[in-house]
Amino acid sequence: MADTAPGPLAGVTVLDCGIAGVGPWAASLLGFLGARVIKVERPGGDFIKAIYPRTAGVGAAYPAFNVDQQVLELDLKAPDDLRRFDDLVKEADIFIENFRRGVAERLCMGEARLRAINPRIVYGSSSAWGDGGPMRDLGAVDSHLQAFSGFASLNGAPGAEPEMLRYVHIDPNGSVHFAALLVLGLIQRRRSGAGSFLRTSHFAMSLAMQASRIAEHFETGEPLLPLGSAAAASAPNACWKAADGVWLAVSAETQESWLGLCAALDRRDWALDQRFVDNAARLAHRDELSELLASHFAIFPARWWIARLEQCRVPHSRLLDFDDLRYHSQIVANGYLQEVACEQGPVVLGGVPWQFSRTPARGCTRGGIAPAQRGCDDDSVSATESPLSNCRVLDLSEGIAGPFAGLLLAEAGAVVTKLESPEGDWSRQLGSGDYRSSAVFESFNRNKTGLCRDPRKAADRAEVGALLNEVDLLIYDRGSDWSLALGLADDGLEVRYPALLVVEVSHWGTRGPLAGQPGSELAVQAMTGYLRNLGEPGGTPVRVGADIAGCGTAAMILLGALAAWFERQTSGLGQRVSCSALGTLMAMRSMRWASVDKPDAWQGPDCDATTSRPLRPYHTRDGQIWPSLRTIRDPAVLGNILDFLDLPPELQANAGFMHHIRDTLGLGFLSGEWRDQWNRLLCRHSRAELLKRFRQANGIAVEFMQLHETLAHPQTRCLDVIDCTDRGGRYLRAPWTVSWQRPALQPAPRIPAVPRLEVKTSDIEVI
Repeated sequence: MADTAPGPLAGVTVLDCGIAGVGPWAASLLGFLGARVIKVERPGGDFIKAIYPRTAGVGAAYPAFNVDQQVLELDLKAPDDLRRFDDLVKEADIFIENFRRGVAERLCMGEARLRAINPRIVYGSSSAWGDGGPMRDLGAVDSHLQAFSGFASLNGAPGAEPEMLRYVHIDPNGSVHFAALLVLGLIQRRRSGAGSFLRTSHFAMSLAMQASRIAEHFETGEPLLPLGSAAAASAPNACWKAADGVWLAVSAETQESWLGLCAALDRRDWALDQRFVDNAARLAHRDELSELLASHFAIFPARWWIARLEQCRVPHSRLLDFDDLRYHSQIVANGYLQEVACEQGPVVLGGVPWQFSRTPARGCTRGGIAPAQRGCDDDSVSATESPLSNCRVLDLSEGIAGPFAGLLLAEAGAVVTKLESPEGDWSRQLGSGDYRSSAVFESFNRNKTGLCRDPRKAADRAEVGALLNEVDLLIYDRGSDWSLALGLADDGLEVRYPALLVVEVSHWGTRGPLAGQPGSELAVQAMTGYLRNLGEPGGTPVRVGADIAGCGTAAMILLGALAAWFERQTSGLGQRVSCSALGTLMAMRSMRWASVDKPDAWQGPDCDATTSRPLRPYHTRDGQIWPSLRTIRDPAVLGNILDFLDLPPELQANAGFMHHIRDTLGLGFLSGEWRDQWNRLLCRHSRAELLKRFRQANGIAVEFMQLHETLAHPQTRCLDVIDCTDRGGRYLRAPWTVSWQRPALQPAPRIPAVPRLEVKTSDIEVI
């Protein structure tokens, strides 16, 4: 398909009035998919133009989050500019804002006013904490969400304090969910003829990003603790140091990967050892196994082990970052880094994470940031009917990414059938439970009907082929046994089923030397640089405790699939949509790539992410908080806060401290230098008193929470994203508030119990 073909959202106009990250990058994603995006900014522009680091005087975050948009500055207090804005509203299909509650109304862009001007507009709002609850009026940036949502509590060395990811991740992850919600609004409008008011929040989307870990907590009721580079639900799955000092991220989430690792290490006897016979046993003996692996990896340099792990198809990666990736063959082959022409010059950003076989995403290389240029419904249904109630999905995927995407489609009303082999989805074996159902499997495969077929039997393969004639959308894992047995990766599939949308999920993308290699959550985190942004610089690696590759890719799959479904309603034609975990995390790290490409000065948290000390909570007398002074603009109000804290004379006399005081706390670029002094000030006061004082002054301060504390907090209850079955089981719902009714909870499908595998040495691949 030629690159000039229109994207799946061609003809859609988006009016973006968002600020900072979540709203603008959601709009950019829609632009990648073919929509025309016009961004309206206040005079002077988005405030992120001023943050550090800067390129040619402009904050690197600005092009990262606003690429592929046409920018127009308007002062809505001026009558002429307000009329121009209203004209844009009349032409728009989607409107985006991510202000604090009530701000849009004060700016004359509230939902009621805009829908009176254009009743068919899809109005999307993403507040920081939700539209109700005790925190509804507070603002937030990425770090506040990391602290409050429990995300940071999952990161850190065993037994150590939790720590934040020294990089913005919650904002771009939330943008993907937000963009997908807006496409759902387009789909619903096409069916009903009516616009809609769609709401989400950065907080709700930060919980969705932790869905697998939340499922684990709901199952056990126990607090989730940081494990360094290890995983809670599978072992071995961590980082080990080779003889040359190079760290390797190695995962054996499946039994096949474990047998491959035994072969790679030339320790086939371990596969027969009852301590390690299956995942539950390996978790029970995690420490013993880790010590054995550490001693073996220390024998040879990394190059030896990489060769062995590749031959035995064991997911692995070194810990990489920008310079390692800039010309990496896998990144280049799939276009996961791209140079974008912007006003301040070319900037390197993450590439488009999807491949569409018929309506390709146009990519950020074409859009840049430029001044704005002036410039049929199908079956009628009730606006309260789910937008995907006429969509039938066949889910052959396993693990997290594909199944979670299938679940989100079910949450939007699709009828989803989960098809498994007799051995079952490998995620059933995660954790220490039985083979029939793990917490992760239950969470991501609820609200699906179950089928079990054996791909080794001709009759069962024929039956699956017949099913493909009856469904609208197929989800499968590239390179899996299913795809090989059923020929799903074959281009002929699209010829045989011309109306079928085929969603292909992979770890590494469809091209390049890693395309055929297995992957894992940890390996993708390691390759994309996340493990370089936690822990002590140069020390033992620390993983992001949430499954950000799996859950983030699920959101990206959802967005790509919905865009293709929207286009299919016009063309009647299906196509193949490919999405990878590597492409997803590379795209979500666009701000990192832009920050370190050609900064004016090495200044700001994004530049220092690989060299600064861990970002840990600030201590109060009775708890932990994450505070910020950046939003306190009034010098008198700032002075009141400092008086309350009883700033010592030596700090008051320090001109450098006082001049940059807003950047000495939280994520400020001087926070590491002044952290100890702030802790001595804050620990003299109670957490409740500090939160009250900061918030009264228009500062932002939140509790630094454990995940289980977050889930019990009143603000979480107000989101209405946790639901219970009649038997008391708890599940996380989709992170959105919509006009249509969400489906009732249904348990995940069951399959016959799988007998424990009897492993023989002959089953283990010999190199």
